[in-house]
Amino acid sequence: MTQDGWPAGKPTMKTGTGPMNRMRATVLGLLFGVALSIFVTPSSSRFKPDGWWDAWWHESFTATSLPAQLKRYPAPWRLAKYPGGTALRLAMVEDVLHEHFPRHGEAWYEARNTEARNLIDAAAERLAAGEAPSDAWLDACDDLAVGLMHAGRDDDAVAVMRRKLELLPRRGPVPAPVVAVRSEQMLLDTVELDRFRQRPVLNEVAGHWYSAKANLATALLHRHLPSFLRGDAEAGAGVDEGLAHLRSAMAINPVAHFGRETWQLTTAVHLQQVARNSTLLRQRDLIGQPLANIPIGTTALIQGAVHAYADGKMVESLLVLLASNPVEGGLPFLDRPGNDAMRLAIRRLIRPVGPDGSEPRWSEDGRLADGHVPFDEPVLGILGMWMHGGGANPHFALALGGVLERIGQRRLAVHAYERAVELVDRFSPNYDDRAWLVSHCQARQRALADSINQRGAAAWLAAERDLCRIALTEGRQMQAELHRRESALLAAGERPESASIRSLHTAPGWATAPGFADDVVIDQDRGHANDWSQPRPGERLVGGAYLAWIVLLAGLGAWCGVLVGWLFIRDPPPPRP
Repeated sequence: MTQDGWPAGKPTMKTGTGPMNRMRATVLGLLFGVALSIFVTPSSSRFKPDGWWDAWWHESFTATSLPAQLKRYPAPWRLAKYPGGTALRLAMVEDVLHEHFPRHGEAWYEARNTEARNLIDAAAERLAAGEAPSDAWLDACDDLAVGLMHAGRDDDAVAVMRRKLELLPRRGPVPAPVVAVRSEQMLLDTVELDRFRQRPVLNEVAGHWYSAKANLATALLHRHLPSFLRGDAEAGAGVDEGLAHLRSAMAINPVAHFGRETWQLTTAVHLQQVARNSTLLRQRDLIGQPLANIPIGTTALIQGAVHAYADGKMVESLLVLLASNPVEGGLPFLDRPGNDAMRLAIRRLIRPVGPDGSEPRWSEDGRLADGHVPFDEPVLGILGMWMHGGGANPHFALALGGVLERIGQRRLAVHAYERAVELVDRFSPNYDDRAWLVSHCQARQRALADSINQRGAAAWLAAERDLCRIALTEGRQMQAELHRRESALLAAGERPESASIRSLHTAPGWATAPGFADDVVIDQDRGHANDWSQPRPGERLVGGAYLAWIVLLAGLGAWCGVLVGWLFIRDPPPPRP
């Protein structure tokens, strides 16, 4: 025994090797790692690295840290381009790609066509006697033309709209154009708030002139564009006439459908150019985006959005502004003309897309040059034409895929390309062009899969393709059931515009697509039919990559703590006997 009571021959513990020491060091290391991950992961805006560090940081870190930093804010595209306009929800893209939206069936259009014909025929004698057509008669012409186009009877639709234009002068002259519409692919002015605010309030006569020209343009384009694409040179005259009527309609009402017709014109001009030069089909999509060397984005916000202003807090305050004033409530103060600069500042956070491969740049006045526009504008236009126009189209799906890649919505892009492949027969009458589309879309899908899951890319891509097919089958089944119920109500004596039939199109339950739209900021992108404003059950807004960073850094901290414990922490001496 020694003098202090320790057994003789037993050395005193000098360094940490006991189990209690290891446990203590591990706990301290875990706490250190969690604290480090919480501090570093949400704070990418605190660092402005350069060179190789900047590349590593943005590619491997920003995609996970930015959602954590902004996870309580809504996306900037929740603020519509025009006051009172439609704001984009990425759930809209998801649901439209999978046909999870209500649309009328053949029976409904037949019933409405019958009503319109009866009204038109009833006024035939009065009109022959020189009487001016009534508003109800003019509206019936529009309804009948739309129904005939839906049934594929474009020639009959053209005849109906020509008859309407023939009789419209009895009600009043053609309105003076409000603004000249560009003949290029798209309007360069991305804001156009002045045009929106200065738009005239159309009276009934001007509204009928607009709808007559717009519907005649649509009928002519539906009739002649397919033939022109198949090489029928004579159909080119019909396409030219359709484009002329569309520009005339847009000159009367330049912000109709909140700008959707801009993208109808863009689509028609693109297909007209393709018919004259088929090589363009493999070079760019309908909004002019290059189809080669597509950059895969890592975030849906414009790159460097956190540093878009000299003071990063400006961005945060704008997003907080949206969060505290839900767009669904209207944000009335932002609709006032005096706050247009604030509205524009918020929308400047939206990543632009455009018709060339150069990186888009915002100017100080909030405008984009070279045809670039915030991505929500063409997306909303395409969705509108898909839902309310001619339906699914490979050109729409191809353009959506290109946009979604560029803004970092990679899973949605995979599904968009899958729809383009599924719709390939409508892409071109040329077999080689169709084969190219399949090859291009599948190559883009593989690149996207590699960027998400490099080790298991093939299995991941196969699962996503299966998911797309399952969701699409569900959407088509739901639409078929809607059409069956519509037909039953019509057979029971309901009118096409009855409340019972309208309720079928607004009932909850449509938005049952997979629900993976991964916005980097909360935009509450889920909802039922015609309302994509509410979250869907189980939606996750912060991906597993963020959790992976926490686990990685916590584990690193734990090992550091163990090492420190072994080297520097001493075990307390055992109690004396």
